[in-house]
Amino acid sequence: INFFANDSAGNINNTDDFSNSSSYVLTLYKDTDAPTVVVNLPIDYSYWNTPTVINIAAIDQNLHTIWYRVGTTNITLTDNTDQTLDDEIWDSLTEESFILEIFANDSFGYLNNSITLTLYKDLTPPSININSPNNNTYYGLAPDILLIATDISVDSIWYSVGGAIRTLTNGILEPLDSNIWNSLPNEGQFIINFFANDSAGNINNTYTLTLYKDVVTPFLSMNSPENNTYWNSIPDIQVTVSDTYFGSVWYNVGATKIMLDNGVSEPFDSSIWNSLPNEGLFTINFFANDSAGNLNDSIILTLYKDTVAPLVTVNLPLNNTYWNSRPVLNIAAYDPNLQSISYQVVGFSRWFISNNTDVLLDFLDWHDLSEGIFFVDIFAEDSLENINNSIRLTLYKDTVEPVIDIILPKSNDL
Repeated sequence: INFFANDSAGNINNTDDFSNSSSYVLTLYKDTDAPTVVVNLPIDYSYWNTPTVINIAAIDQNLHTIWYRVGTTNITLTDNTDQTLDDEIWDSLTEESFILEIFANDSFGYLNNSITLTLYKDLTPPSININSPNNNTYYGLAPDILLIATDISVDSIWYSVGGAIRTLTNGILEPLDSNIWNSLPNEGQFIINFFANDSAGNINNTYTLTLYKDVVTPFLSMNSPENNTYWNSIPDIQVTVSDTYFGSVWYNVGATKIMLDNGVSEPFDSSIWNSLPNEGLFTINFFANDSAGNLNDSIILTLYKDTVAPLVTVNLPLNNTYWNSRPVLNIAAYDPNLQSISYQVVGFSRWFISNNTDVLLDFLDWHDLSEGIFFVDIFAEDSLENINNSIRLTLYKDTVEPVIDIILPKSNDL
């Protein structure tokens, strides 16, 4: 502003002569606008696990002061410069949201409309709950993973196996990555490390599971009994199972399941044995599994129970008969597993004969027999050594003609 004055004589101050001390010139400033504030940092609704970084830029020709307030505490800032939140303020905050108010004024007292940011102090890593899988468990298929991370600001969750990293969706059941699963050995242990972080950068890396992959079925070896064998008493059973992570071994007969000890000889279950017919075929199904649930292809044995001795019919000779020459023997025996038929004259050797076939008593036996009564025992035996209750025939050797004594009449009597 240039100021002028003159008098009646026409004298006027020389306003153009600025060297003249009588010149009056004022420089003034018009300012009716508050400073414009730009918040470079922090971002509204952001999370912090260390004192918040603040960078505020204010635009005003007559900028005077920039400051922030938390609660009732005001802290001045340097324009467009990174500064951390005051330590005393930070330490006084609890782990929850807090309000950061930003101010800037100019030399004429104009104040920007207050900028308010909602921020979060968060020093605690997310908590992790692994619903699936359980630690130290065995899998024949890729396991499902269900991880729940809890935090006021969960950012991401993931797992690693070896050097492979895969992200997860919080609270969603997902299978283990197929590429990871396929790269693992068919049988063996592997480690899964689980992680979760939050928006403040806190990370939870304390969860590790030890799991076992097992896609190999157990190998089952039958030690006894042999297939297609016959038994007249309870057979012993011994099964040996080979598997890195062996689970259990058992057999079924019908609907009855009997557990076995691996590699140990044990008698066949007596209740099952007693329930079977005395003669006939039965099957045993053998199974073995491992800790991952892999089940062997069933091994089936066909066995035969035979506790019945052969049925014997003596066609010849009739009991209590008399013979003046070697008697004819014809013995018929029935048994599905008939092995032999024999006879023995008591006191002499035993002789084997054909089924239902006429044979003469052994010549030497007959020759050595004395006149009179003698006994013949009949035997029939099957392949399981079931033997009939001995049949004994009572026979008589009589090769002497009768002696005739004529008492009356006397020879030459008249």
